Amino acid sequence: MDNNHLLRFMAVLEDLERQRKNVAFLFVFSAIPFLLSVIFLFADRETYRYYFASRIIFLPYLLSFGLAVFAGNKRKVYAKQFKRYVVEYGINQYFDNAVYSPDDGIDESTVFSTKMIIKGNHFESEDLISGLYKGVPFTQSDVRIQYRQGGFKYSKSIDYFTGRWMIFRFNKNFVCNLQVVERGFIGSRKGIDTTGDRLHKLELDDEVFNRAFKTNCENQQEAFYILTPQMMERMLELREKTKGKLMFCFLNNSLYIACNTGKNSFEPPIFSKIDLQRIMNETFNDLSLITSFVDSLNLDNRLFKE
Repeated sequence: MDNNHLLRFMAVLEDLERQRKNVAFLFVFSAIPFLLSVIFLFADRETYRYYFASRIIFLPYLLSFGLAVFAGNKRKVYAKQFKRYVVEYGINQYFDNAVYSPDDGIDESTVFSTKMIIKGNHFESEDLISGLYKGVPFTQSDVRIQYRQGGFKYSKSIDYFTGRWMIFRFNKNFVCNLQVVERGFIGSRKGIDTTGDRLHKLELDDEVFNRAFKTNCENQQEAFYILTPQMMERMLELREKTKGKLMFCFLNNSLYIACNTGKNSFEPPIFSKIDLQRIMNETFNDLSLITSFVDSLNLDNRLFKE
């Protein structure tokens, strides 16, 4: 980065820090009416009865809620600017032909076409990244899949998946639909192919692998061709290194990997100062999840290209 670019980048960081402080202040300020109301009311029972009977008690809550919504909208603007400048810079350092779209994500039909995961009734996707790493085309985004029920007074949600969804594409077409799911992955489906039929359960020679993963396939011969001893060893190593349960699906000409991290990536700080070095380290750490699968699984080798 030359001096002119560096100066512009530092100016951007100063503006982002100003926005961060404003957002943090708004979130803190939004809680004040509610807290003061609680303190005031519980300090005097007669006042509490009067306010409750006259329903004035709800005004501070409504004020706090309105301020919190306003703060949330400001946070979205700040987060978008943060991702546009800081995260995009990190992505371009890692990948070739990189394209980053913070507001977009892998679409719902693509995720559920694998038949790997329970559908739920709520789907979110953002932070779409596409590009090349070691010549391997990839797409990834954050995905959240939930089942929500209830209304305004009572609501409940079940998280089936919150984490990273990655797609690596190859020149060859896999003959079988092969699914490898880490045991304990709550949101996974049980060996269903793209037509809704049951896949065949596959037991491999590696007992450690069998205890760690459930394997289902359409064609056993092709599955053994993909799941070599070396590949199973690499998958076990990734399982130890990666936070969150894993799912792998070899389908058509793509490898789908779902990593249930339980969090979103590339989120900007709100209540702590923007520390460029720490943020870049966190960004590179998030991006390294993509590179780790290509490196560890050796996805750029001949097996996946021919």
